[in-house]
Amino acid sequence: MVVYSIVVTYNGFKWIDKCFSSLINSTILEHHILAVDNCSTDNSIEYIRENYPTVEIIQSKRNLGFGQANNLGIKKAIAGHADYIFLLNQDAWISDCTIEDLIKIHLGSNERYGILAPLRIYVNGEIEDIILHSIFNCNISFFSDLYYGTVKNVYGAADISAACWLLTKDCITDVGGFSSVFFHYGEDNDYCRRVLLAGYKIGFCPNVSVIHDRGDRPVCKRIKLQKLYAYTLMYIKYEKRSLIKLLQWCRLIVLLILYSKIILGGSRISFLRRLKKNKY
Repeated sequence: MVVYSIVVTYNGFKWIDKCFSSLINSTILEHHILAVDNCSTDNSIEYIRENYPTVEIIQSKRNLGFGQANNLGIKKAIAGHADYIFLLNQDAWISDCTIEDLIKIHLGSNERYGILAPLRIYVNGEIEDIILHSIFNCNISFFSDLYYGTVKNVYGAADISAACWLLTKDCITDVGGFSSVFFHYGEDNDYCRRVLLAGYKIGFCPNVSVIHDRGDRPVCKRIKLQKLYAYTLMYIKYEKRSLIKLLQWCRLIVLLILYSKIILGGSRISFLRRLKKNKY
């Protein structure tokens, strides 16, 4: 069983030890770890090279963004005959058996799942809210099972962000890599749509967990613009009919406004003329 783990790094020096040491301590036997660097300036690659010599480094001459950087690692993994590809954010770390447990779930009569994602937990022990939002929108049964203590190993989902994914070889082969249209934000949403369209399933595994040091980071204007750009592309790509209807409604509203101005404006002028004519 060949597994390739891919971590895209970009000025993430403070997370290097926790992230890469957790991958190195994984129980997977044939495990290759790739660090794809997006032109970091904080000496993180030099640190990885010196302290984690078993990690293979792919250096980009420019910042490719999350999706395209992962594509470099995915290409390398496919060439290395990977059975599974494990994507992990630079600000996250796993337990020794995280990857093995996800693979066991996939092999246990869940082979139509192209993506399996564990429960993501903040450093303070709280469950990451975006995970709960994803599950709440498509599989409310998880919450009832949680209440009654009958939580299953996997629940179907429509969209889970790519902070920690286990991808199967078949899914990667059929769906391909991330779209180059998205630089940062939206690339994982787009990929989930393509996975489902290809006939695969996306699974959330609540009995397997990963720590994600997301924290309360300030959202700058640049990030807001990146998100707006990404979600606009998603809407145009997958909601064409809705977009056409929206444009039709906008056109109708504009026509009604123009029509009302002409009619009401003309009536007002006529009224003023009559008033002036009948004025003594």
